[in-house]
Amino acid sequence: AGTPAQAVALLDGPAKKDARAAGLLGRAYEQAGRAAPAEAAYRASLTLAPDRCAPRVALGDLLVGAGKADAAARSYRAALAADPGCGAAHFSLGLLRHRAGAGEEALQHYARAAERIPGNPDVHYYRGLALATLDQLEPAVVSFEQALAIAPQHYDASRNAGVALLK
Repeated sequence: AGTPAQAVALLDGPAKKDARAAGLLGRAYEQAGRAAPAEAAYRASLTLAPDRCAPRVALGDLLVGAGKADAAARSYRAALAADPGCGAAHFSLGLLRHRAGAGEEALQHYARAAERIPGNPDVHYYRGLALATLDQLEPAVVSFEQALAIAPQHYDASRNAGVALLK
């Protein structure tokens, strides 16, 4: 409802004491296009609550956007060390490994993400892409269909399911 600058102004004070507020401040800075203060806010959130998964994933995503894949992977792995059940960290690490051409490793992370956040259509969609890349077309179609069961308008899942069926 407001602007990122308004969110920054409202969250700046509470973020000094509250890990969730610091994480939200990081997101507000990110939306305002201010990467350095966003990173600082995410790191402040981790200082306040080192066992939280969300700020580590957000920091990793920010680092991916800055072209720092190795640092992002470290952040995702730290999220999993703090909380092995963090589905978002598994998903983001799966994406990172998939983009790096490590399909088998990506599949492992997508499978763990699907266990923890089964209602996220993108988890199933990207798992389908990884399977298709490895020429495992029947399981890929199943993954695309899972994505479509959750989000029937997921155009990419529909298109890729059709391509996998044709092959």
